Amino acid sequence: MRGLLRTLAIMLPLAGLAYTWHATRQSAAQGVEWDVAVTGYDPRDLLRGHYIRFTYVWPDDSLTTPIPGSVTDEASSATRLCIEGEAPAIRRTTRMTDEDQAGDCQGIARTANPGPHPGPMAPGQISSVPREGRLFVPQSEAAGLERALADPAQQAILRFRLKPDGEIIPLRLSFQPKPAAGAQP
Repeated sequence: MRGLLRTLAIMLPLAGLAYTWHATRQSAAQGVEWDVAVTGYDPRDLLRGHYIRFTYVWPDDSLTTPIPGSVTDEASSATRLCIEGEAPAIRRTTRMTDEDQAGDCQGIARTANPGPHPGPMAPGQISSVPREGRLFVPQSEAAGLERALADPAQQAILRFRLKPDGEIIPLRLSFQPKPAAGAQP
């Protein structure tokens, strides 16, 4: 009897851990995968580990890629990003406020932890539209990916999973030649 209780005392926490792992894995696998162009930037912060940091280049919506020094009322009140297209290709993105209807959106993105944005918005304004992200990469690939991001002839494409709650999960980077200036996509 004592051996049975000891076995149960060991198995119960292991079963709980297995269930938690399975539920987390299932949750992370939900969503639709999309591709978006990104540009790299160098935060000069060596203590952040092996992360490739990037800025999203959302297509067709000038408000999602703000012009430095410009702030509009719509840009400061946007809380979500409507993604239109057929996965994985994004055709267009549009900023939305909480009051806007989803309409033709195939996905709605938001940042995981909205907060004050230090970019061209005025201090204290809050936007939860995704602007920047980071992707963990193995140390053996980090230097090559950083060189490819810095190459002006290459366009980085981020494959991400858009979860049903709007959270963006970066998956991997790929590279393709940048289209010639003035070329139609």
